[in-house]
Amino acid sequence: MNVLGRRLIIGGITLASIAGVSGWLVASVRYEPHGIPKALRPAFKAKIAEVQQRTQSVAKDPSAFPIAAVDQTTFHFGMLDPHSTVHHAFEIRNEGETPLTVGVRETSCKCTVGSLGSPVLLPGGKTNVTLTWHTGYQVESYEQTATITTNDPSKPTIQLKVQGQVRAELVVPTKLVFPKADPGEVPEASLLVYSQIWDDFYLASAESDLPSFHWRVDPVSVDDPELHDKDAKWAWRVHVSAAGSSRGKFAGEVKLHFQTPDSDLPVTRVVNLSGSVRSPICFYSPDIHQHDGLEIGTLPNNQDHQFKLLVRNRGPQDRNVQVISVQPPQLMAELKPMSRPGDYRLILTMPSGATPVVFNRDRQHGYVEVGDPDDPTYRNWFPVYGAGVQVDARR
Repeated sequence: MNVLGRRLIIGGITLASIAGVSGWLVASVRYEPHGIPKALRPAFKAKIAEVQQRTQSVAKDPSAFPIAAVDQTTFHFGMLDPHSTVHHAFEIRNEGETPLTVGVRETSCKCTVGSLGSPVLLPGGKTNVTLTWHTGYQVESYEQTATITTNDPSKPTIQLKVQGQVRAELVVPTKLVFPKADPGEVPEASLLVYSQIWDDFYLASAESDLPSFHWRVDPVSVDDPELHDKDAKWAWRVHVSAAGSSRGKFAGEVKLHFQTPDSDLPVTRVVNLSGSVRSPICFYSPDIHQHDGLEIGTLPNNQDHQFKLLVRNRGPQDRNVQVISVQPPQLMAELKPMSRPGDYRLILTMPSGATPVVFNRDRQHGYVEVGDPDDPTYRNWFPVYGAGVQVDARR
C-alpha cells in the first residue's frame, strides 16, 4: 500500500472517531428548561410530558375525545355603581364525540360562580357558567377571573374573566404641585374635581396649614375635553394659592369639604400640596453648573483672566444687592447693574501676578456670595474650582 493510501485510511479513521465522540457528546448533553427554578423542574417536565401525551392521543383519533368550545372568555361590564351585584353567563359547548365534563377549580377573591349548568355535556350539548361580581364601595378598575376545568385533552382549563370599573362618588387628586415661584410671590394651582354619581355637589369650605392660603372654584361642563371618557355628572375646578417658604421646597396639605344639596354631612378629601420658591439671587452662565458651580481651570499668573456671569435679583428691586464674600482672596469680584432692572453683570478676575493658589477640591474650593448685606436670608452663592500657578518670567 502506498503512502497516499495509508494517509487516506488514517484520515477516515480519525474523522469517524471525531464523529463518534461528537455524537456521544450530543446524546449525553441534556439542556434544562431556561427560567425554571431547579426545585420546580420535575413538575414542569411532568406537565410537558402530560401535554405531549394528550396532543399525541388527540392527533391519533380526534373524534375519540370531547372538545370544549367557548366563543367569549372575557366580558366587560363597563361602569357600575358602588354596592351593586352583576352577573354574566358564559356558554360552553361540547363539539366533540364523547361526553365533556365541566367543573369550577377556583375564582378570584371578589368573583363567585353564581351557577353552573349540567357538569356533563353530551356531544353537541351546551351549558352556562354564570359569574357574579359584587362591586363593594372601593373605586377601581377591576378584572376578576374563574378557572373552569374540563376533560378536553387539548383544553384542560378555561379562564373566564369579567372586567369593568366602579363609579366614584367623588374623584379628587391626592396631590397638587404648585409652579415654581419667585420670592414674595404666592403661587396658584388648580385641580379638577368631579362625581360619577352625584348630579350636584359643591365645595363648602377648604383649609390648609400653609400661610396665605386662599381658594376659589369655577364650574366645569361635563362635556369639557378633560372629562372625556370620565362619565362625570358634575364637576368643579378648584383653584388654591398659598405662600411657601422664603426659598427652597415647601409642602403642606389642604382639606376640602364637599356637600350635596340633599345631605348635611360633608365629604372630606385631603390633597397633599408641594412646591418650591426660587432663590432670590440666581446666577446664569454657559460655564456654570447648577450643582457643581464654576470651573475656571488652571490659570498662569502672567496675565489677567476674567469670567463673566449674569446675576438676577428675583425679589424686590429696591434691595441692596452686593458681592458679600469671595474666596480665595486672589479672586476679585465686581458687580455692575445692567439695563434690565434686577440684572447685574458679575465679573470675576484672577489678576496678573496673583500668588499661586489651589482651590479645585471638594473640601477646598473657592466661592462667590452675592446678596443683601443686611439680610442673611437674601443671599446666594456658588462654588468656584481652579488653580493659579506661577509662571517663570524668564521663559
